[in-house]
Amino acid sequence: MGDRKIIGQWDDPFTINNVACHATLLPTGKILCWGRRTNPMSVDDTMNEQKTSAFLINMEGPSRFDVKGVFPTCTPTKNQPQLLGTKAEVTESNVNIFCSGHCLQPDGNLFVVGGHFKDGWGMQYACVYNTKDDKWTPTTQVPRVGRWYPSALALPDSGVLTISGSQHDYVADLNPEIFRVDKSGIFGSGKFETVQSPSWDLESLNQQKATIIALYPRLHLDPTGRVFMAGPSGESAILDVSTVSANVTGNWIPTSLKRETALRGEGASVTYDSGKVLWCGGGHDQLLDNAGKAVLEAGDPVPGRFDKAGKPVLGPDKPVPGPGTKNAETIDLNVGSPKWEQVSPMKYKRRHHNLTTLPDGTVLVTGGTSGPRFNDLAEGSPVHFPELWNPPANGGGGGGTWTELAPEACDRCYHGVALLLPDGSVLSAGSGEGGSPWKVPNPIRDNSIKAQRFKPPYFFIDGNPPQITGVPKETKYGQKFTVVVKGSDQIKRISWIRLPSVTHCTNSSQSVVFVVFNPPKPPGATIEVTTPRNRNAATPGYYMLFFVNKQGRPSVASIIWISPEKTKDEWSPPKPAVSTTADIKKPSARMAQVVRSIPHLNESIIAQQEEPAVMVGLTPSCPYGLGPCWAGAFEGLHSIKDIAVVRPLPDQDNSVAFVYLKEDKVPDIDEWREQFAQSANGSYGMRGIQLTLSGVVVQKQFGDGDKLLLVGTATRPEVVLAPFKPESILEHDHKAGVLKPVSDQELSAYPSLHSVIASTKAEVAVNVTGRLNKHGANDFSLDVREFEVIPAT
Repeated sequence: MGDRKIIGQWDDPFTINNVACHATLLPTGKILCWGRRTNPMSVDDTMNEQKTSAFLINMEGPSRFDVKGVFPTCTPTKNQPQLLGTKAEVTESNVNIFCSGHCLQPDGNLFVVGGHFKDGWGMQYACVYNTKDDKWTPTTQVPRVGRWYPSALALPDSGVLTISGSQHDYVADLNPEIFRVDKSGIFGSGKFETVQSPSWDLESLNQQKATIIALYPRLHLDPTGRVFMAGPSGESAILDVSTVSANVTGNWIPTSLKRETALRGEGASVTYDSGKVLWCGGGHDQLLDNAGKAVLEAGDPVPGRFDKAGKPVLGPDKPVPGPGTKNAETIDLNVGSPKWEQVSPMKYKRRHHNLTTLPDGTVLVTGGTSGPRFNDLAEGSPVHFPELWNPPANGGGGGGTWTELAPEACDRCYHGVALLLPDGSVLSAGSGEGGSPWKVPNPIRDNSIKAQRFKPPYFFIDGNPPQITGVPKETKYGQKFTVVVKGSDQIKRISWIRLPSVTHCTNSSQSVVFVVFNPPKPPGATIEVTTPRNRNAATPGYYMLFFVNKQGRPSVASIIWISPEKTKDEWSPPKPAVSTTADIKKPSARMAQVVRSIPHLNESIIAQQEEPAVMVGLTPSCPYGLGPCWAGAFEGLHSIKDIAVVRPLPDQDNSVAFVYLKEDKVPDIDEWREQFAQSANGSYGMRGIQLTLSGVVVQKQFGDGDKLLLVGTATRPEVVLAPFKPESILEHDHKAGVLKPVSDQELSAYPSLHSVIASTKAEVAVNVTGRLNKHGANDFSLDVREFEVIPAT
C-alpha cells in the first residue's frame, strides 16, 4: 500500500439497487440513481423492459464509511416515471428513462428528457423529479421527437437545452429544444421551444456547412452564455441560444476549432475552471502496420458458404479497431481566439471513463477501458487506476501533470459514473448493462451493482479540514456575505461547484468558479465572500461551496442556492462579434424554416444528384448500428478528397452509406481508408466500395480464357470485370454479424453481360455496378452485380 498522501484511498465497495448508469447529487445530499433494468443479474431477455427502477443512496456524511461494515442505505423513490395521462389500471412504472439526458433545474429538481424503448430508439418523453417530495411527474408537454442518448444543459436563463438523441427510426435529430417552465404553478408544466438546427444550405445543399450532431454531445457554457460542444466529433461547435427573430431561436456560429485527436467517441470533457475545458481519452485509434496501412482482420461470414472443412467462408478483410487514446487537450473559452491545445497525456489509454473536477482545482479521471473493443472487459483491459491531473495554472507545469492513484476494486467502464460529494470524496458506481444487436444481457460478472467511495490525496494532509461558519442557505448574483474560519487554517481557495448530474461520461451542467487568495487569508480570518457575478459561469441552482486551506485540504461543503433572480450586481462579458453570420441580424426566409429532418434532406440530395451514388460499407465499433452512431462517419466521409456530397441518412439495416464523387474516377480504397481515419480514427471499419462505372466493355483474352474489361478513360484506368460472389456483397446484417444473402440474379449478372458482349461485334457501352477491388497501383477489378446497356446514339 502506497502513501495515501500521494495516491489516496478507496473505501470498501458496497451494494446498491442496480447498475447506476445515471446519478445525480441532490440538494438534500442524497444521490438519485437508476439503471437499465430492475434486476441486472437476470439472464433473461429483459434488456428492453419498459419501466424505471430509480432509487436514492443516502450518504449521511463521512462517518458511515468510518465504521467497518456500515454502508449507505438505498431506497426506491416513492414513485417511478410514468407517461402523461396514464390510466389508473396501468401501472406507474411504464416508461424507461435509461439513456436519457438530465440536469438539475435552478429549483433543485431534476429534469429528464428522452429514454429507452430499445437500443437506438428513443422515447418521446420528459419528466421532472421533485427533490422535496421524492416524486416523479411527467412534463405537461412532450418533446418534439423521441430522444435516445441526448444531452441536457441548464441555461443561464433557467431553461434547459436538449441536443441530439436517436429517434424511433434510428435517425439522429438535427433540431435542439429548450424546455421552459411556465408560471402556471403546476409542477412539471412548461413548453418545449424548437431551436435552429446546425447550418444546411438548402438551396445548394453545400455540405461544407452540414453537421450531424453526435449522440451525448459534450456540452459546456462559455463566459458569454453560448453553448460550446467540445465533442465527441473532432470539430467543436458553438450555439448561441439567443432569440434571433420572432420565428427563430438559436444560431450556430461557424468555427474552425478542431481537436488534434479528432473523433473520440466515449471520451470525456470537463470544465476545470471558468471557461476552461479539458478533453481526454476516447475513441479508437486506427491500427496501422509498418507500412502505414490499416491492419485488417478476417471479414464476416457469408451465409450458406462453407469450405471443405465445413467452416463458413468469410467475406473480404476489414480494418481492426484499436484502443482509445491517452492524449488530452484543453481550450480556454475566455480568450478572443480560443483553440485546442495538447497537454500532457494520461498514463493509460481510456474510453468510457469519467472526469471530476475537485475543489482544489485538480481533475480526477476514473475508470474506462484500454482495450480495442467498444466496451472491452477482457482481462487487463479495464483501467482500475485513477489519475489526477494538476492543471498548469494550478502549478502543474507546462502541460499539467498526471499522478497515478490507488486502484479501484471494481471495473468501471461503459455506463459507469463518478460524482463529487460534499465531503470532497468521489462516488464511483455503475458499469455494465450494455446492449448488443442480439438482445442478450451482458454476462452477470460484467454488471456492477457495487459502488465505492474514493478519498483523494488531500484527505490525508496533516490536520483537520477547515471549519467554516456563517454560510447562508441562499444567495444572489454579486451578493456578498461573511463567513468565519475557525482554528488556525489559512484559506487559499474558495470553490463553487454546481451539484453534479452524470451519465455516459457527461456532466454537462457542471459549473465551477474558483476564487484564489494570494497570499492566503490569515488564521482565524473573517472572509467576505462574493457570489459569482456571471450567471454564464455559474448557472442558477444549488452549489457545493468549499473552502480550501493553504495545505490544499478542502472543508466539507455547504450546499448553497444561487437564485435565478436578476440583480444589479451581476455582469457577463459581451458576446464576440460574428462577422461571418449575417443571418444573426437579418434572418432569411430559409432560416425561418426551423425544423429540419434528415430524411427530408436526404430525399432532396437524391433528387438533386444526376450521377448514381457510391455505396460505402461501414462497420461502427459501437454495437448499435450505423444509424444511431452515424455522426462521426458522416464527418469522416467528408474528409475524403474524392467525395463531393454525403447523404445524411445511412442505411441502418445494411450498414452502408451513400456518397457522390467529384469526378468520374476509380476510388482508391487504401487512400479512402487513410483519409477517413484522419477524422474518424478507428471508430468505423470501411468494408469496401460499390459504385457504378460507365464506358465501353470489351472481351480480352487472358491465358486459356477471356475476361471482360471496362476500357479506361482520361480520368480512370481500365477495370477488369469479374463475377459477383456471395462474399462480394457490401450489405451487412449487424444484428446477425453476417453479410446479407445474394440473389440468383446478382450471381448471374456477369455471365449475362459476357453473353451480351460475346454476341455483339460493335462496341458496347455499359453502366456496370458492383464491388470495387484493388490489387495494386492502378490495378482494379469490379465484381459485376448489375448492368445496363447504354443505347447507341
